[in-house]
Amino acid sequence: MRVTFSELVGARELLPDPSSPSSSASFLIANCKPTSFELVGVDCTSFETPYERGGVVVQMKQPKTLAFAPLSVAAEEPLDTAATGTGGFLVSDFSKFDRPPLLHLGFAALDAFQVETGRLPRAWDEADAAKLLELAGALNDAAPASEASRKVADLDLASADSEARRVLSALSFTAAAELSPLAAVFGGVVGQEVVKAASGKFHPIHQFFYFDAMEVLPPSRPAAVDAKADPSLARYESQVAVFGAEFQRKLARQRVFLVGAGALGCEFLKAFALMGIGTADGDPSAPAVGGTVQDDDHPSSSSSSKGLVTVTDDDTIEKSNLSRQFLFRDWDIGQAKSTAAAREALKINPALRVRALQNRVSPDTEAVFDDDFWGNLSLVVNALDNVTARLYVDARCVYFRRPLLESGTLGPKCNTQAVIPGLTENYGASRDPPERQAPMCTVHSFPHTIDHCLTWARSEFEGCLVREEREREEGGVPPPPDDDGKKKEKVEKNSPFPFVLSLRFPFFSTRKKKTATTNRSAAPPKRTRPCRTLPPGPPPPAPRATPPRASRPWPSPPRWATTPSPTGWAACAGRAYASRSCSTTAWRSWSTRSRRTRSPRRVRASGRLPRGSRRLWRSRQGTRRTRRSCRPLQS
Repeated sequence: MRVTFSELVGARELLPDPSSPSSSASFLIANCKPTSFELVGVDCTSFETPYERGGVVVQMKQPKTLAFAPLSVAAEEPLDTAATGTGGFLVSDFSKFDRPPLLHLGFAALDAFQVETGRLPRAWDEADAAKLLELAGALNDAAPASEASRKVADLDLASADSEARRVLSALSFTAAAELSPLAAVFGGVVGQEVVKAASGKFHPIHQFFYFDAMEVLPPSRPAAVDAKADPSLARYESQVAVFGAEFQRKLARQRVFLVGAGALGCEFLKAFALMGIGTADGDPSAPAVGGTVQDDDHPSSSSSSKGLVTVTDDDTIEKSNLSRQFLFRDWDIGQAKSTAAAREALKINPALRVRALQNRVSPDTEAVFDDDFWGNLSLVVNALDNVTARLYVDARCVYFRRPLLESGTLGPKCNTQAVIPGLTENYGASRDPPERQAPMCTVHSFPHTIDHCLTWARSEFEGCLVREEREREEGGVPPPPDDDGKKKEKVEKNSPFPFVLSLRFPFFSTRKKKTATTNRSAAPPKRTRPCRTLPPGPPPPAPRATPPRASRPWPSPPRWATTPSPTGWAACAGRAYASRSCSTTAWRSWSTRSRRTRSPRRVRASGRLPRGSRRLWRSRQGTRRTRRSCRPLQS
């Protein structure tokens, strides 16, 4: 691990050269511990100025150079070799560990089939599949038997139940189809690779990536139907070719409940429109976005011949959502997410039957999402950003035995879970680790925890104060002068808290107030501007010399107290000085004034002070002339 040093007091040899700001002296460290580490190859005893204190250590990530072979070479030798350091397969499913080399051979045979025939294999055509198997066997036999070659060992294409024959036949049956869900998956992968290549960050795919979903294919060939002859199936010709016409009609009759219209909700709604989910008996001219819906079209209707997609989200569109929620535009800011997403989905597929709501799915909205609503659903899809709502939707799906597609994202992390009643565990059966960061949609719209409130306050603070300063610096605009006519200090870009040096709060003023002082012996404070000086006042009185409490003499009891009630005097005096709540002056005044009114024994019995003592106690409390307040002497 290599690190750089800064802000050191001493040990100047570890700091970068100040004459060249672009230079960065990095050092190799080892034996890292929570409070110490060792410098490798550096003799610290030879420093001109030894290390004293302080310093900031920053880990320096070293760049990594990757070598990629040309496609012509990598297609023949796809496996990673120690000599070149290129090639290899990225495994996406470890249950199909041997699948990538077989798919690599299959795609090579597919390219050869297209070159020979000028087209792709027809869907579910046995003759084209046999031709593809023949080409794959020939390419595998012609490949050299080297370590990095694409040759698949023990390739069995003759047996009808072999894994290689089944995979390559499925590739031939579906090669001509274009399925929107798989296109979305690879579109996201390609987009990430473009960002990696442009930014130089993150590790790219090195060098081949194959993904298959053969589990969704039907076990046998579906009935042949001419999709172009049926207007309701013409749009979904590829899906009909792979899964059959009856499967497509079943998708059109689905009644789907999509909870959330954020980043995942937009992706789901786009997929529903492209796949034709909820389009049965759809009328493009009927207003279906947040408008009036007929009684038989309500989500709680028991009609099974009409499909419907119900989307709900109680959030509104913000400017920060536009970077990842692709169904929204600048002019949609401030509108409800569900309404805007449904409107854009109708532009993709006008036959889509969609109903947009702005209700939060919670126990408070069970009057809207009642038992009839949940009982007539075909599928529930979660696109939420908090665990509480996910658990509630999962509980309702378990109660009504409805399938649930659970998914979520948090930064670069994501999860997907398909919940099928009676076959898989539900989402609430296993708990996720606590969320370390709050989703911004929840923070800005409905902050309901202390972490949400703190995150929102920090976001508002940076947005109102820090961002304005950064935009001013990037635009080359000089900062405005402050009250003293001086320009603010420039913020250091590498500072972890850039707002410390650039902000000035009105309630934390840095200027000193104009205050008068009576002690003329002290030096007057430095002032940046002339101000009026006050005339000198009288010198402060000398402090009265008071003996310590331990050496303070006890007052002698008065003559009137010793004769009539000596016991009362001793008890009162003991309480007065033991509690340390009255000064000597206050006690003497009390004993002197009480001689003309009541005796100490009567005072102790009645629980009230004499009239004169009570007046003295009130005055001392109001003016606070003594260090401690004088309290009544009661038992």
